[in-house]
Amino acid sequence: MSAELLAKKIGVTKQTIYNYEAGKSEPSHKILSEMSNIFDINFTEFHDTSKSQEVKEMENKAGDYLTKYIKKLEDDLNEALKDKEVYRSIAERLMGKFRASGSSICIVRTIIPFLELGMTA
Repeated sequence: MSAELLAKKIGVTKQTIYNYEAGKSEPSHKILSEMSNIFDINFTEFHDTSKSQEVKEMENKAGDYLTKYIKKLEDDLNEALKDKEVYRSIAERLMGKFRASGSSICIVRTIIPFLELGMTA
């Protein structure tokens, strides 16, 4: 499809389409939605592929930071669990919260692995 035809279908100028292609401007969500309908693709998939390189790099950096932060928290928790009193205190708090919620599935999914972790610590 030509840029001129696409521009006409979505109500923008041909130059606007060229600017989108060159990365000089980005289409609004409304325009992206219209374009995804024209090309018969999922808006989310279309939107993800239209992200600028800068946005993708920022997302990757944020993901890397979160991964490192979670790893640090896990390491700190594992270190704290070496102290049996800290472990017991955490286990008692978790058990109390889950008993209060009445959610047995939460106990199975969260408490059991936590208790197993403490047995090996």
